[in-house]
Amino acid sequence: MNSRKGSTLIATALCVTSLLGMTGLALDLGRVYIAKNETQTFCDAAALAAAMALDGASLVAADNAVSQSKVNRWNLGTASFEGSGGDTSILTEFAKPRPGDASKPDEQTWSATPPSAAGYLFVRVTTSVTLPMYILPVVGTARSQKVTAVSVAGQIPLASFSGGLLPFSPIRHADDFEAGESYTLRYPAGSFAAGDLCLGDQGDAAFISVATSQPPGQRGFYEDPQQPMLGKAIVDGVFPFPVAFPGKIAMSGGAVPAAQTGLNERIDFDTDRTSTTYAQYQANRFNGKRVGNGFRLVGAPINAGPAKDGGARDIVGFGGFFLSASPTQVYYSPGEKTAWCAEYYGVWSKAAQGAGPGAAGQAYTSVLVQ
Repeated sequence: MNSRKGSTLIATALCVTSLLGMTGLALDLGRVYIAKNETQTFCDAAALAAAMALDGASLVAADNAVSQSKVNRWNLGTASFEGSGGDTSILTEFAKPRPGDASKPDEQTWSATPPSAAGYLFVRVTTSVTLPMYILPVVGTARSQKVTAVSVAGQIPLASFSGGLLPFSPIRHADDFEAGESYTLRYPAGSFAAGDLCLGDQGDAAFISVATSQPPGQRGFYEDPQQPMLGKAIVDGVFPFPVAFPGKIAMSGGAVPAAQTGLNERIDFDTDRTSTTYAQYQANRFNGKRVGNGFRLVGAPINAGPAKDGGARDIVGFGGFFLSASPTQVYYSPGEKTAWCAEYYGVWSKAAQGAGPGAAGQAYTSVLVQ
């Protein structure tokens, strides 16, 4: 009889242990999977935000972007992400692109403290959290579980566009465009002289010769010139004629009132409608964050000038331009004889906070690559 009671107790203990183990698997491991998703979401958001902040001049903005992503929480919203210490650790590293494939990071260049920001186009965020176990330790497992997630994001070359570009295209100069100079997006109708163009164009005699040789109907706009489509192209970046590089664009006038209205509407969609230069725009901050939402930072194809047959022009690259009529005037004025200008600020990276760190003339977009 006593042996039967002993067997029952042993069987009961084994059943309780098994039940606790299964309960632990269901609850504690379920929490591990949730923590993994929470941590991965944080890494994805932090890496992408940091990649968009890369500018080739400093890594401070990228590091700040990771810090600002810490508003995300984990452990079912009960714990916050911290830079170091406590239950979490976060490591941010930077890399240059591969010499033969600019869409992927060069594994040999990863560094948490690069000697400079120049050429670094990729960000890797590695985050580990320590999740306490509540039930599994009863059956002899560890009291906590380390959960790690990794994300890599970067600015990669973009050569094909079905939208998103400003539908105006300046003519290239023999020398590269100079950051901070204002260049002509739409040229005056009829005959014009150097003084009628934007400041960055006025001192280049070779450029003036090319610009003044343009056919009367080719003054800077390259998408559908019909007024309903024209406004959508300028404000929303929606256009019917895709752009690819290498490739060509067919120019038109762009002097209709809807073009001027569209440019001013685009400025109105920005949260900074007072800055007249790119430097002012970047410096205009509130509580450490830029006031402008980036709507005035546009990408535009740069063309080789009029074709000999008057047809489509070769695209020679892309540039980032800040929409402001002049260094003293934000909004664009009407009139076919008025040149519409924009300030060149450097490499254009779609949706980035400013000039990108990539190669001049290339266009970029920020994406998760891992």
